[in-house]
Amino acid sequence: THFSNNIDIERLDAKHEIIVFRIFQELIQNIIKHAKAKNISVFLEEEEDSFILVVEDDGIGFDVEKALTKKGFDSGGGLSNMLYRANLLNGSFEILKTDFRGTKSIMKIPI
Repeated sequence: THFSNNIDIERLDAKHEIIVFRIFQELIQNIIKHAKAKNISVFLEEEEDSFILVVEDDGIGFDVEKALTKKGFDSGGGLSNMLYRANLLNGSFEILKTDFRGTKSIMKIPI
């Protein structure tokens, strides 16, 4: 695991902290459960009036659109929850395929 903290703010408000933690928790849980990754990189960044969480892995990757349309046990409910939670904070959440293997998840919220 690699971690980089490039933010000046000490804390987010309590509501933001809990939601950011839950999104982060779901991302790490999904990587451990599904990605078969050997490396995880976590970046905290600050850009103008935004807080940005970036999580990258070198796992097997997956089709985000397909996962969001599945039904039942493997329905992608965690993905939907992350999108929903970011929207609660007037933010954005996206998952991209990387140039190598794996995924890159980016959550951006206003602060």
